Amino acid sequence: MSVCGVIAALSPRNKWERNLIDAKAICERKYEHKCSTFNANKAKAMAILDECASYERILEILSGTKVTAFFDNIFSAESQRVTVDVHMKLAAFGKYIPEAERPRMTDKLYQEIENAIRRVAVQYGIAPVEAQGAIWITWKECFYDEK
Repeated sequence: MSVCGVIAALSPRNKWERNLIDAKAICERKYEHKCSTFNANKAKAMAILDECASYERILEILSGTKVTAFFDNIFSAESQRVTVDVHMKLAAFGKYIPEAERPRMTDKLYQEIENAIRRVAVQYGIAPVEAQGAIWITWKECFYDEK
């Protein structure tokens, strides 16, 4: 559980492959390791390990809708949460939007995207996390990586 928390904590603005390298170093207590994310997120990852945090405490440490949803998605195969990151936001808009022009992620926008993904999941008889994953991968491979 703690490893999932560390991965989630280190995830903002961090590529998956690098996230795993950073998480491994933090889990090995190599706190001097230079992570490819924000220092505050590295501190959260270290706190999760240092406290041997419970599920509830990990959620408190992580805070934030996106990161706590991501933690739940990678921790539980039964997760009903939806992770809405920048790729999901762009997929919802259906086009690439340069970073400087992207609308800010508000609670309302997050909820709208999450609800849309839940509707897709129901339509196809799959879990919300599976719908989100399929959309995310398709968007990234077909549209976003070209930019």
